[in-house]
Amino acid sequence: MRFTVLFLTILLALVAAFGLVFCTTPADGDGDGDGNGDGNGDGDEPRLVWTFSTGGSVVARPVIADGRVYVGSRDYNLYCINAEDGTEVWRFAADGPILAGAVVGDEGLVFFNSHTDDGWESSQTLFCLNAASGTEDWSEGLAGVLTTGPASHAGDVIADGFHYPSRSQSLYRFASADGSEQWRHQSDAFVTGAVVGGGMVYLAEFNGGNFVTCLDADDGSVIWQSPATNYIHEKPELHGDFVYTADGFGTLACRDAEDGTLEWEYDSGTDFPTEPVAGDGYVVFAADDTVFCLDSASGAEVWTRTYDGAEIAGVVVADANVYFGQGSTVTCLAAADASLVWGQDVPGIVEDGVPAVADGFVYIGDFAGNVYCLRAGADE
Repeated sequence: MRFTVLFLTILLALVAAFGLVFCTTPADGDGDGDGNGDGNGDGDEPRLVWTFSTGGSVVARPVIADGRVYVGSRDYNLYCINAEDGTEVWRFAADGPILAGAVVGDEGLVFFNSHTDDGWESSQTLFCLNAASGTEDWSEGLAGVLTTGPASHAGDVIADGFHYPSRSQSLYRFASADGSEQWRHQSDAFVTGAVVGGGMVYLAEFNGGNFVTCLDADDGSVIWQSPATNYIHEKPELHGDFVYTADGFGTLACRDAEDGTLEWEYDSGTDFPTEPVAGDGYVVFAADDTVFCLDSASGAEVWTRTYDGAEIAGVVVADANVYFGQGSTVTCLAAADASLVWGQDVPGIVEDGVPAVADGFVYIGDFAGNVYCLRAGADE
């Protein structure tokens, strides 16, 4: 007993005098704690990297550019977050909730739409900010019915607006330098948000009928219009040589981007599907509690997965995987066969959030106002 006490006394004295640090080696024998003995420490890296809290639910898709995450919240703020550690860089107070993803355009500018807080969630104001500082360069009032965000082209921004009392809907091109109007495309009732590529602008509209329309990005002239069976409520997806749309009655369609020729249609049997996303040879979308994956060339169904009771707000395809939120779980499936790659529970309900993937990380918001950053890769 005396020996033990004397030993401990000497040991404590050595620690105090020399600052000795003791560590233990995990059972895997290589010191990294991951259990596989390879020494690279893969298992030490948690799936959830960081959480950032806002004051309102986050339903907009985050946008990642130059090491920063730009995301809007129902608390009326657009946030700029450091992508590496989740710290706030700046925030900008808008005049309403922000329900659609921002766009990081040329010359270090960020564009986004605010929305009304009256239950209709209509487009309200288009803002242009300095991406570095978050200060406002200009803003333009756009009374609208859509929540889709702007699209950037050649240093300009294209946004949707709904005008009263004529109830005529327009798509605009504004100069990014000062917000001056370059052109507008007018429709009878409504237009969706736009997607831009190859010097063309693609949108869906009701203009004497339901159409998918292609405009010249420089002057707004109509290049082609392709009739659609039903109204299209989500903005198109442009991928490669094709344009994909989902209508309000659950039909996904593929058109040739050059001339609008209808290539194929797929009837999902659901209403109000999410915006389709394409990549890695697949087109993926969700409707209520079901995720659909189609072959992008033929429209053939590859697989469907149903999560009873879920309301999945959006999906993304990246690196041959499909990512989405359902309940309080961020889910990653293999695009080829829907096998589970990983699922990560988080504190909030993420099925209202629309995910984004960049540089090996997944970003998604939740109903409680949190933004999560998770590692996108498979477990080692």
